[in-house]
Amino acid sequence: MSQPSAQYRLIRPDDHLELLLIAERLTERARASGGRELVANLTDAAGKPAAGFLTIRIQAQHTIEWAGIGTQPPATQPRPILGDLTSVRFRVPANGVVVLTVEGVLAALRTLQINLPLAPPPPVEIRVAARPAAELVRGSGAAAASGGPDPLLAERARRADVWFPALTAPPAEDSAPPAAPVLARTELHFPSRLVMDVHGSVGFDHVAEPAERDGRVELWHTRLKRRAADGTLTEKPNLVSVIRTQELPAGATSNWATRVGDDSIRSALSKGERTTLAQQTGSSKATAQRLELSAHGAWLDVDWKGPTLSWEHRLAQGRDQYVRTAVLGTLYPLGHEALLVKRTERIWPKRNGLPAFLQTSSTIYVLERTRTYPINTRVERAWPWEEVRLETRRVSGTLEGVASDANGKTASLMMASAGLRAPFLWECVARDRGHHVIRFELPLYFLAKGFNNFAGLEQIYLKDNAGIGHGGESFRTVRVAGQRVAVAAARPGAPDATDMVVDQFRLAPPSKIFEQDPVKEPPQDKPAVEQLSGALPALQQLVPGASNATVKFAGQYLNRAFGSGNVGEALLELAPGTRPVVDLSGRGLTGGLLAPQYELTGLSRRFGPVGGLLADVADGQFTPEQLFKGFLDKIKLLGVFALSDVLDAKTRRALEDAPQLSSTGQNGIATPKVSWTAELFTGVKEVTAGIAPAKGVLRPRGAEKAMLVMLAETTLDQANATRTRVSCDVQNIELAFSLQNEELLVVPIRNLTFVSVNGGKIDVDVNLGTVEFKGVLAFIRTLADLVPADGFHDPPALDVRPDGVTSSFSLPLPPVAAGVFVLENIALHAQLELFFTGGAPTFELAFARPESPFRVTVAALGGGGWVAVKVATDGFRHLAGALEFGAAVTIDLFVARGSVSAMGGLSFFVDGDGFARLTAYFTVRGELRVLGLISVSVELTLALGYESPPARLCGKASLVVKVKLLFISKSVKVELEKTFAGADGPGDSARALGTAGPPTFADLMAPGAWNTYCLSYAEDA
Repeated sequence: MSQPSAQYRLIRPDDHLELLLIAERLTERARASGGRELVANLTDAAGKPAAGFLTIRIQAQHTIEWAGIGTQPPATQPRPILGDLTSVRFRVPANGVVVLTVEGVLAALRTLQINLPLAPPPPVEIRVAARPAAELVRGSGAAAASGGPDPLLAERARRADVWFPALTAPPAEDSAPPAAPVLARTELHFPSRLVMDVHGSVGFDHVAEPAERDGRVELWHTRLKRRAADGTLTEKPNLVSVIRTQELPAGATSNWATRVGDDSIRSALSKGERTTLAQQTGSSKATAQRLELSAHGAWLDVDWKGPTLSWEHRLAQGRDQYVRTAVLGTLYPLGHEALLVKRTERIWPKRNGLPAFLQTSSTIYVLERTRTYPINTRVERAWPWEEVRLETRRVSGTLEGVASDANGKTASLMMASAGLRAPFLWECVARDRGHHVIRFELPLYFLAKGFNNFAGLEQIYLKDNAGIGHGGESFRTVRVAGQRVAVAAARPGAPDATDMVVDQFRLAPPSKIFEQDPVKEPPQDKPAVEQLSGALPALQQLVPGASNATVKFAGQYLNRAFGSGNVGEALLELAPGTRPVVDLSGRGLTGGLLAPQYELTGLSRRFGPVGGLLADVADGQFTPEQLFKGFLDKIKLLGVFALSDVLDAKTRRALEDAPQLSSTGQNGIATPKVSWTAELFTGVKEVTAGIAPAKGVLRPRGAEKAMLVMLAETTLDQANATRTRVSCDVQNIELAFSLQNEELLVVPIRNLTFVSVNGGKIDVDVNLGTVEFKGVLAFIRTLADLVPADGFHDPPALDVRPDGVTSSFSLPLPPVAAGVFVLENIALHAQLELFFTGGAPTFELAFARPESPFRVTVAALGGGGWVAVKVATDGFRHLAGALEFGAAVTIDLFVARGSVSAMGGLSFFVDGDGFARLTAYFTVRGELRVLGLISVSVELTLALGYESPPARLCGKASLVVKVKLLFISKSVKVELEKTFAGADGPGDSARALGTAGPPTFADLMAPGAWNTYCLSYAEDA
């Protein structure tokens, strides 16, 4: 039958020794001299003698203690926390014998080789049987030399009267075959929950019998020594390793697990340090200058230097005396390499009665004082400094762990004061991409080498825990007090193009920058700036009074830098709410032609402040619709035509065609310049305005390009006084005015220029081409030929008003005589009105005036008149005029003198609303004088007028007869007026058509006129 493993418990109260034995492949048998022994007398499957194994388990060798922070003692520990039992596994050679007594086992251990199995031991079932412990107490029941019982031995026997384990399964016979071994292993449980093992040819050296001196028994202890070839043990350093850590031992309660967690207990070694030792000491062994086990704890003097951690540990009788660890890591987020040194020492208070306690102090040493930062990746470009030097070389104080990863590696924060829990501020000197040097202070996390829980760290870093000191808005906001920073390398010849006067900047973990990255990268230990706040000199020079801006790096710059994919060199994006508006409408620049306003959205290294979409800027293009977003409806050409229509605002254009904003400095004074040259009608042939039947059309003039040229430039005079000249020029356009879809007038404009200096009086320069009359106005074409093409160039009359300007002139022409034909009193009048606030420009051309008509005579026939037309960009306004003709004859026979004249005329008026009025008249006048005594005059006037709407015809006739005899004068005036309405009401249309019959006398004769006529003859009757 198979031989199972067995356990034995041996107790020796004299020196407080308790041994738990696990026997594998060993046979228990009786000794000839009495007692029991274990012998390795089994054979393997081949029939050869097989070795056995004996594992010795002794009391806990280490006590877990709280450690105070800084100068503060630790919190009161409710009870001791002991480690698990320590195990040492020995190999018993074939036929080897171990006497089953405390002395026999201890004597055998000095000669047995320590064995290292490959797997941890499985749990062993223990069956307990009762045996008197006094049987194993040396001297138990013996009498003293005086014949009485020894009181000391009796007390020891009483205390030892306990239950202890016996054989788990006594064998039926001594020669039972071997059983499958219980894979126990050597596990030294100390210190700080480390499970260690020993290496090489070593052995434990101790005495087998209790060492008694002067009535006192020495505490049992054994020391690890080097085993020589002859089997002797020599005091030399030995190699040890950490095979695992005991974070949650089997059978631990939840309360115990909570108490030993690092969040509750600051022991000498953190979980991350213990894990590193377990991971790295397997290949690189630690050196133990002293390793000693005892019934009341171990003594240990060990040191080890690994790739990321060094460790020194001094342990005396199970209690830490001095522990020093040096952990290699980096300072987050700057990335400087640093060394965290922690010292835990036992402090002996000067006051009597106070217990000694452990106290931990931490120091961070900067190993890499200066760190440089390339700009090869997205995160690296989000950092405006090419170099940061830490002026702080060493910091000592309280270290507070804030995050850890699965391996226990910690992100820690150095606190300036344990009471205030305020983070320590590291002093930094940075050199930016433009080689400016600035200074700032910020807290830094220490990350142990290999720390990989960046997600957990960033949660703390972003969370507003300013009261705790771990992170938050105030924690990652760095104030630099208005220092100049070049956020990116400048272009040659423009050293200040990327400068910003920064008040503060806010740090961001790399994952915040990766959020916008089309190619996702894992979080990294690299610094990044989420936003900067301060003044942009390039912006404030162009927009005086602009407040400080909040900016972040444009995604196009982070993704593509300044190469392919960002030819427009978009660099910074202005945050909403801090975007200034370029508004030139209040500078006297537009003169009614343009009211430009647009929001600046960012900064380009190539073009300076820009508006619109930064994606367009990066592509080297801009879309007017996006550039003037929110203000596009306000931008009117000539106050009427939408610039978006004239520019074809939805079509992307080269960024060179966008408004150019720049600024230079002279004698320390900024001299901004705004310029914009844009070709009009690139996507459309013409644009219209107005409502039918009248409308205005704007289009290019002939085959020439229509252009818009704007310029606002500030210069300095000799006295360093600023002089701002603003101008706006529209070139090569023409205005066409039509009525009922028929063009009436075309006014070519070679250029229309407005100039103002220092916001003063506007100078208007209009250069017109030849005005062309069409349609029903073709008869005036001969008059238009007389208008000089440069009539509006340097106009003699300019009236500037708050709402616009009026430019006009009157040009009298000399009389024209040819035989009996005479044309005199000729004058041409022209007027152009332009409005600043949205009114439509109007143009008026007149030949003579109503108050001063032209005159035409041909022999006895004569006449005159005037003609005027007024049009606007939004349509036709009015057409008015009058023509008069007739003849006059005078006869003088000395005794009698007479004259007769007949005159007729036509006046007309048509406006843009469709109202028309036409009036015709005829007058006959005759006079006869005889010897100056008698005179008779007769005047007959007939007039007929038509106007619409409403459609109506009005006729009027008057007869005036005047007779003068010496001093008696009589006159009679008879008037008749009749109106025929259109189809405005029932019966009106029939009356207008004459279907109601001829008018009666009462219809034709007004009552007042009839009464006057009758009374004229009453006296003679």
